[in-house]
Amino acid sequence: MSQNRLLRCLAAFYALWLTGCATHSETFRVVEQNLANQQPELALRALDKQKGSRTDEVLYLLNKAMLLRIAGDYQASTASFEAAQQRMGALSALSLREQGTSFLINDSTRSYVGEPFEQVMMHVYKALNYLQLGERDGARVEALQIDLNLRELGEKSGRHLGEAFPRYLTGIIYEDLGEWSDAMIAYRKAYEAYLQNKSKYRIDVPEFLKMDLLRLAHKLDLGEEQDKYQREFALQDWQDKNQGNPEGELIFVLNNGLAPIKRENSVVMPNPSRGGLLRISLPYYQPRPSLVSKMRVNAADGGVEGERVENIGAIATENLADQMPAITARSVARVVAKQQISVQSRKNNNDALALVVDIIGFITEQADTRAWSTLPQDIYLARLPLGSGSYTVKIELRDRMDNIVTVREFPNVLIQQGKKTYLSYHWISL
Repeated sequence: MSQNRLLRCLAAFYALWLTGCATHSETFRVVEQNLANQQPELALRALDKQKGSRTDEVLYLLNKAMLLRIAGDYQASTASFEAAQQRMGALSALSLREQGTSFLINDSTRSYVGEPFEQVMMHVYKALNYLQLGERDGARVEALQIDLNLRELGEKSGRHLGEAFPRYLTGIIYEDLGEWSDAMIAYRKAYEAYLQNKSKYRIDVPEFLKMDLLRLAHKLDLGEEQDKYQREFALQDWQDKNQGNPEGELIFVLNNGLAPIKRENSVVMPNPSRGGLLRISLPYYQPRPSLVSKMRVNAADGGVEGERVENIGAIATENLADQMPAITARSVARVVAKQQISVQSRKNNNDALALVVDIIGFITEQADTRAWSTLPQDIYLARLPLGSGSYTVKIELRDRMDNIVTVREFPNVLIQQGKKTYLSYHWISL
C-alpha cells in the first residue's frame, strides 16, 4: 500500500475514533447512578458534561427537564421542556442532507425529535409541573396540547400508544377547573384506553377513574350512563355513599424507577459474495424493573393505596417493535450501499479505497440507542380526600412481598376546601 493510501486509511480510523464507539445508553450510566443515589444535582452535572452534538439537543433538554423536576425546580424544568418543544418544532421536517447522512452512516446521525409517546409525555410532565406550582391555567394549556398530539397521532397511525394516563390527567385538570363536560369526555376516553390495553400493558382500570366517571355522570345528570357504569363496576350503592363531598383532595403521583434502556444488538456475518465481514446493528430495550410495586399515601388518620396507572416500559417496547421493520430495512440498505461502493472501487483498481469503505462501513454500523432515559418505568397515582388544613403526608413504598422499601414524608402540605393539591415523587433504584 502506498504512503498516500496508508494515510487515508489512518485518517479514516482517526475520524472514527473521534466519534467514539460507545452508544448513548452506555455513556448515560453515570447519570443513572447518581439518580439511584438520590443525588439529582450530581446527575445534572454529569448530564451537562455529556452534552452532545446539535443532533442530540432535544434528548439533552428532555433529560435535563426531568432531572430538574426530580430536584424540585419545577420552573426550570418547564423552561427546559419548552426549549425541547421549540427544537422539536424546528426539526419537524428533517433536511434531505441529514437524511442522506443517516442512510450512509447510521440512524444516530439524525437529529433526535423524540418518539411519539415521548412527545406526549413531555406535555404530561409540563402539566404536572404547572399543577405542582399551582398554575392551573398553564396545566390546561398542556391538557389541550395532549389532546391535539393524541388526535394527530391517531390520524397518522390509527394507534394511540400510552393514551390512557395522559387522558386521565387531562380529565383531572378539566375537573379541577370546573369544566365538567370536558372532564367527562376525557375520563371516558381514558376508560376506553385502559380497557383496550389492559392485557397489553398489564394495567387494570383504576378504581379512582371508576369513581370519577360515576361522580361526573351523576353531576351532569347522565342517568343512563351512570347506571351503565354502576353495572359494569358492580357499585350499585355508590350514589348513597358519595353525594356532595365538599372536602379538598390530595393527588399524589409516584414516578417509579427508570424506563427500559435501549441497547444495541449486533450481528456479524461473513460476506458471501466477496469475503470479509458484514455487520448489522439493531436496537432493543433492556428492562429495568423496580423494587417498588405498591404505594400507600397516609395523612392524619386517613390513607389510601396507590394504583398503577401507566406502564411506560411496555409502551416504549411496543413503540420500538412498531418501528423495527423500517429500522431493519434501513440497516440492510446501508450495508448493501456500502458494499456496492466497495465493489465499484475494486473494479476501478482502487483497493485501498475499497478497504477504507469496508472498515468504516463495518465499524460505523451502530444502532441508534437514544431514548428519553429519565422517564420512569411506571407511574402510580393516589387520590385522598382531606379536610382543609395543613398535613404531613407520608408515603410508603413496598415490594411485591409487601416489605417496605422506603418511607418519605412531605411536611406542611396545605389542603384547601373544594380544591386539589398535587404532590409527586421520583423513586429510582438500579
